[in-house]
Amino acid sequence: MTPLLEVRGLRHTYPDGTQALQGINLAVPRGARLALLGENGSGKSTLLHILGGLLKASGGDYLYDGEKVSHGKRELDRLFRRVGLVFQDPDVQLFAPTVFQEVSFGPKNFGGKGVSLASAVEEAMTAAGIEHLRDKPPHFLSYGQKKRVALAAVLALDTETVLFDEPLAWVDLRGRDMVLSAMEELHRRGRTLVISSHNPEFAFGWADRVAVMKDGRVILDGETREVFGNREILAEAGIDEPFRCRLARELDLPRVPEDQETLVLMLKTKLGRRTT
Repeated sequence: MTPLLEVRGLRHTYPDGTQALQGINLAVPRGARLALLGENGSGKSTLLHILGGLLKASGGDYLYDGEKVSHGKRELDRLFRRVGLVFQDPDVQLFAPTVFQEVSFGPKNFGGKGVSLASAVEEAMTAAGIEHLRDKPPHFLSYGQKKRVALAAVLALDTETVLFDEPLAWVDLRGRDMVLSAMEELHRRGRTLVISSHNPEFAFGWADRVAVMKDGRVILDGETREVFGNREILAEAGIDEPFRCRLARELDLPRVPEDQETLVLMLKTKLGRRTT
């Protein structure tokens, strides 16, 4: 099956000479939840910006649904209708006078109007938990609120692929729940999701595929549990082993628990056996 997103030998060098990407090969299946893990400077954000069409790679190929992506206006317009990017820093993304205008800008620019446009915007704001902020200027909001406005602006586009650069950075507990709920709904609708993250615990519980990046290269790529079973490569990339994985290994549990509830049940079972 043709991957939805694929890069082959992808390279990128910034004007100051920084080699951000050094020959990356990566394929993302349709409907996947892929987490890009790596330290600062590993190339995660650069890769996302190329996948989102905001940055032209210095070399290599980027294919979307089997077709090479170029940077002609028509080709980029087509890509922007299919791929949305939620920036790590919302101040880079937000510019409109009100939240409603910010969220409506994308779909309106692509021809949305009338009732269908208003409905898409309202649905996106509700999903991000910002409907009560609709008439507020985005630059007066808290950082976490701005992150959710940026999320709603991409949700309103209803693209088939959504890229998230550090989606949980600097959001409070309520904001975290809203972001995760929106991401879950996107996946339920069959969307392909790619995130960058420093958080192995989150990636382990959320992603079905993980790509580990170091110094502009992908040094490990595969199914989540397979990747997190390779402690040597994780250590090389500066990534901690998820607590659940370590606990399962140290306590010789039959498997790594899928969630906290399963972990509690497995620990109760093990402790019960020890005390009988």
